[in-house]
Amino acid sequence: MNASIINRIFLCLLFFLPFSIIIGNTVSLGIVILISFFFIFFSFYKNNWKWIEDPYLKLLVLLYAYLIFNSFISVDYSLGIKRNLGFLRYIFFIFAIKYFFPNNLNFKKILNIWMIIMIIVCLDIFYEFITLENILGFQSKYGRRIVSFFKDEAIVGTYLYAFLFIILGFLFNEKYRKKYFFLKYLIPLIIFISIILSGERSVAIRSFVGVMLFYLLVDELNFKKKILIFLLVIFSSVSIIYNSDYLKVRYYGQIVKYFFPDKEVYEKTVIEKNVYYHNKKKWGGNTHNVYFKHYSAAYEIFKKKPWFGVGNKNFGLMCFKDYDLTNVKGGCTTHPHQLYFELLSEHGSIGTIFFLAIFFIIFLKNIKSYFIYKNPIHLGSFIYLLTIFLPILPSGSFFGDFNSTFFWMNFGIMIAFEKNKNGGHDKN
Repeated sequence: MNASIINRIFLCLLFFLPFSIIIGNTVSLGIVILISFFFIFFSFYKNNWKWIEDPYLKLLVLLYAYLIFNSFISVDYSLGIKRNLGFLRYIFFIFAIKYFFPNNLNFKKILNIWMIIMIIVCLDIFYEFITLENILGFQSKYGRRIVSFFKDEAIVGTYLYAFLFIILGFLFNEKYRKKYFFLKYLIPLIIFISIILSGERSVAIRSFVGVMLFYLLVDELNFKKKILIFLLVIFSSVSIIYNSDYLKVRYYGQIVKYFFPDKEVYEKTVIEKNVYYHNKKKWGGNTHNVYFKHYSAAYEIFKKKPWFGVGNKNFGLMCFKDYDLTNVKGGCTTHPHQLYFELLSEHGSIGTIFFLAIFFIIFLKNIKSYFIYKNPIHLGSFIYLLTIFLPILPSGSFFGDFNSTFFWMNFGIMIAFEKNKNGGHDKN
């Protein structure tokens, strides 16, 4: 097996990665493992181990060592040991991307294919938003929240969000697209609107903040164009939400409900009442935001194990076993649905500080690199990672396979293009 064959295998695996995520965690996990395996095989075949000297590897190995330590101090180590040991695959996955992406001209083909896949998913979201079922006939079990090709999970917004900033950076990086310059603005706008239509509020907020940051920092645009794009993004967001009864309740009405728990106040505030509730349930007496219940439960668990937490993936065990559910009804679930509360409850103050310190070092290094090399692909993936750490907003489990694949994929692309200088060009 020669190097060109390994390159083609790697190319095919990356082509298939977005499809595998739609199919399910088992398949996408298999793709990540295969990419990691072929990278290690390639390193042996070429006797190329320079990546071992990479400073990022040292930081990631420190993180891996901590996760192994976390397993031994967990309340039930059996719950998190596979997840913690399995983090090794993401380390190889990251450096496989770093090695192959910028050194392989086929990365343009990969990102073009990814972009086409995202456009297809967006068109399916528009179709489902109008017809209440996707093109394959899948219907949501979550009221009007969009499921698209994910069949029984309302996570398509998270899916698009993970690829949005990579594609955004790619479109600004490809100067040969001057003939189709409008694509740089149209395609990201379509993806962003699709995220809003998906009904995933926290993802929509992260995307909004991230898009604003990207256009603010990207070197290609002058001040007037930045302002124009800011206004376009804001106008598009408000118009889409305002002109849909469902989205009005989903984004505006639900937020109002959190601050006005009285039923009459809510009904007077939301113009179109009773348009949508999860699982078509009618108004209930308890109107607290369920996420804040999760946060409260996580905080109570943190207070019991403040230094190192209860261990990765142990939140659900401790919550249902020891936490008084009569105090925070509905507060227990498999994870706290928020990054910082997940870290505090499962890793304690010491683990959280250690974890955040590593990423602070990485982010500081990358923001400095961007202002030197100004590569938009690097900027896009960096902004995705940065918005993951926005406080308060709900999120999936950081260490779960679904979110981990997205996070470390963007991480690998970020460090791959960190010192890949964007060619000189005049400001528009």
